[in-house]
Amino acid sequence: LTRANNHGIYVQIVIDRVPENAYYNNLFNNGYSYVVGSINREYLVSGAITAKKTYIGQLIQSIKNYDPNLLSTVFGYEIKNEVHSTTDYGPFNLTSGWYLMGNGNEYNMAAAASRQACQDDNIKNWANKCVSAVKEKDPNAMVCCSVFSFDAVGKNGYAGAGLLPISMTDKRWPARPSVLVTTNLDYIDMHSYLPKSWSTSLASSEWASINKTLKPFTSGEFGAARSTYYPGDIFSAASGLYNYREYILDSGFRGALLFTWDTYSHIRWTAMEEGGVINERLKPEQWSNWQFNQNAFTQFWYSGQGVSDFNTTNGNLVFNLNATDSCIYSPLTRLDANKYRYFKIKIKNQTASTEAQLFWINKTDTAWDEIKSVSFNIVPNSSDFKTYLIDLYSNPNWSGMVKQLRFDPVNNSVSSGHYEIDYAKMITDDAIIYSDINEDNTVDFGDFSILAQGWQQDFNDWPHGDLNNDLSVNNNDIEKFVSEWLQKVE
Repeated sequence: LTRANNHGIYVQIVIDRVPENAYYNNLFNNGYSYVVGSINREYLVSGAITAKKTYIGQLIQSIKNYDPNLLSTVFGYEIKNEVHSTTDYGPFNLTSGWYLMGNGNEYNMAAAASRQACQDDNIKNWANKCVSAVKEKDPNAMVCCSVFSFDAVGKNGYAGAGLLPISMTDKRWPARPSVLVTTNLDYIDMHSYLPKSWSTSLASSEWASINKTLKPFTSGEFGAARSTYYPGDIFSAASGLYNYREYILDSGFRGALLFTWDTYSHIRWTAMEEGGVINERLKPEQWSNWQFNQNAFTQFWYSGQGVSDFNTTNGNLVFNLNATDSCIYSPLTRLDANKYRYFKIKIKNQTASTEAQLFWINKTDTAWDEIKSVSFNIVPNSSDFKTYLIDLYSNPNWSGMVKQLRFDPVNNSVSSGHYEIDYAKMITDDAIIYSDINEDNTVDFGDFSILAQGWQQDFNDWPHGDLNNDLSVNNNDIEKFVSEWLQKVE
């Protein structure tokens, strides 16, 4: 926790089991001889629940004793990873008889409804008591537990089955999310992996009938087995994982965590191997910032029509034009138009074109058209890089959740020439001021000096004082500069 805190990382602590020693074993294994196996006992047996509550209290108290400030480093306490019952142990391996459970009620193993109620009622009782144990020691903490989907363990869905039949190959039955949302948990965590369909996983877990307003949902584990992309296409794996996360977020989940570690021995795709391709695709910065610093890796941008020799070299995205109406595409992204206002790009345009254009599509409108675009002037036949800052709020159709960008580097009529892009990035509404030319976060005499050096020169770009992007430093730029004098960027 100390190391995580030093690096600005939040930690979700998974309290999966209690220690195996005489003290805890006496609590955990006391009574209820018909409840067999630690998985079922944990929430069906009162002594096991007491053991869990005791351990939770001791764990949190140990953090407080070491350094109470570290409690703010804990994102949440997960009281169980993938809580489930299993029908190869009692009482769910039985099909007759009434049995008393830890919540004080008896259940009939001969009746499907009673069997299901046994799981549902006792998981709810167990969850609430564990939440209470956390809050007693850390009142401001968030608490969750996780589940896998029904289809992950070979079940088509819940369908009132009552954990039946008990003879299924995979004998695990997950807790029902519809039950977990009625507990005192703060959020619910659901797991799924490729090649399983995310929509199928949700459907198998009663997603359509769950009251999603009761609790937020996260996906604390998603991933892909290597066999899904055999014999080792890491670029396809990265795109597949990105798309899977998009399905998760688009279905209303608040966040998703790739379940991997930086090791070659892990059975699932890891984030940092082979040059960190998967990390490059999945890291949130990839939604808005593309630096092209790695040779032969275009950061998932790809060429459209009229473009050839598309690649990265020497820290730049480079390509040639071989036809009219040329374009290149960003990877799929997730940009909140209310948050991101500016498009900033540094280019070397070695063509005759004096204009470029940025298009976009969003979640509700996936057609590439002129109404969702902004054109801007560029310097033709340039021998060095120029930086352009485009205010996307100039077009009212910059709205919603933007899913992809298309960059038309030149006028439609230009069909030849060489082009290089040093970087492209999206910038939030409050993160830039046009007149902060030297980007030191304050409009002052340093910026005025740059503007003065470019005064009344044509075909200069933004860093030389062309604040309104008309390719000339003139009185219009002075007017804008004065209006922002001494402003600071937060």
